[in-house]
This record gives sequence, C-alpha cells and structure tokens, in this order.
Amino acid sequence: MKSPKIRSEKSILLSLLSSLCLGLIACQPTSQTSTESTTSSSEKMPGTGITVRASVGTTTEGVFTTEIINIGLEKLGYKTEAIQQLTPPIAHTVVSNGELDFYGTHWEKLHTAFFENSGGDQKLEKVGVIMKDGLQGYQIDKKTADQYNITTIDQLKNPEIAKLFDSDGDGKANLTGCNAGWGCALVIEHQLDAYELRDTVEHDQGQYEALLADTITRYRQGESILYYAYVPHWLASVLKPDQDAIWLEVPFT
Repeated sequence: MKSPKIRSEKSILLSLLSSLCLGLIACQPTSQTSTESTTSSSEKMPGTGITVRASVGTTTEGVFTTEIINIGLEKLGYKTEAIQQLTPPIAHTVVSNGELDFYGTHWEKLHTAFFENSGGDQKLEKVGVIMKDGLQGYQIDKKTADQYNITTIDQLKNPEIAKLFDSDGDGKANLTGCNAGWGCALVIEHQLDAYELRDTVEHDQGQYEALLADTITRYRQGESILYYAYVPHWLASVLKPDQDAIWLEVPFT
C-alpha cells in the first residue's frame, strides 16, 4: 500500500468484493487475436510482490471480517501476514506509524478520538464501507421488558426497576459492558453520567465475551439481564432482538 490505511467497520466489504470480482474477471485468460506476447496472470495482479499487514480489535467478529478482507487481497495478488489483535487505540497508532498497513474494524464516530489522536486524515485514510448502519446500544431481555413495560434506559433511574437486573446483591443493575480501552466503554461511562444512572447502574467490565457468556447463562436460568450490544456480532444470533431481547431507547444523544 502507498501509505498507512484504515479500513472502517463502516469500511469496505461490498466494495472490496465487487473490486475482487472485477479484478478476477480482468485476470481471466482470453483468446489471443494477435501475436503479442502474453503476460502471466500473476504479473497482471495489482498486489504482486506486496505484503499487507492487518490489525484488528480483540473481537471474534473483527477477526472474521478482516480474514475476509485478507482473502480478497490474496485473490488480487497480495501476500498477507497473520492478523494482529490489538486494542483500538493501539491499533490506530501502529497503522498511523506504518508498523501495520490497515485496521479492519474501525467504527465511524465511535473510534473518532482514536483516529484523531493517531494523526487523523494527515496519517490515516478511511477506505470504503464493510457494513452500513451498524448498531450499538443497550438491551434487556424481552420477558422483563414486557412484564414491567420497560422501553427506555432512563427508567433504570428508578431503584425498583434497576434492582430487577441486580446480579451481585448490591441493589444496582449490573450492566454487562465493554473492555476498558474500547470505544463503547468510553460511551457507556459518558452516558452513565449524562443519563444520571450512576446511583442505580453498575458498569461490569472485563473480557466482553466472557461476560456475555455469563449473561447468556443467567438469561437461560430465567434471570433478568442488561447488557451493551453491537451489530455485527454473534450475540444477535443467540439473543435475538424482538424475540429474546429488546433495544432500550435513550432520552437524547
């Protein structure tokens, strides 16, 4: 690549795959109608002789999408190295420094601070879109939502409502949240203050997927659950929106 590049998680899957298809069509052998010497397919590949080094956040779905990007790059002749899993702030920094070539899970808006702190448009380039209309926010189990008519997060300011989601006995709702250093962790911490939820909601942090495993277990045992979710993520196929869980509205953004 000519310069360090970021690929956003609002970044290029459809665009890359479309380009890949066109690239492969262009590289198919065709019948020769002249006496010109033919060049090999490998010589026509745009990535011939170029090694690409990818970084990704510490999530399963991030590795999955970045592997798809790497497969596309390999089809275009690039050589790819093993993906390096890094926290979002570090990933942005190493790409901006040229130590790695792209970051496959940049979230528009959510990772703006990491992008700007790593040099912004002067050192990084956002390329295309992997998935449009990604979602992030708060979910609770549908059974509890229906029983107590809970539709918005500010209802958790009510101690009696918050206690429904108390899993450690301290009287506060336990919110399964994001790893320290993730963009969503910063959002949660900001919104707990902005929505005046500090007195009734506790942000549980650690390894997100391990916390989710515990949350899913509690759900299957019939307990009420509150968690931060984002799409794309495998969780949506386990706790299906509108079937197992609902999104909570927020009073303002």
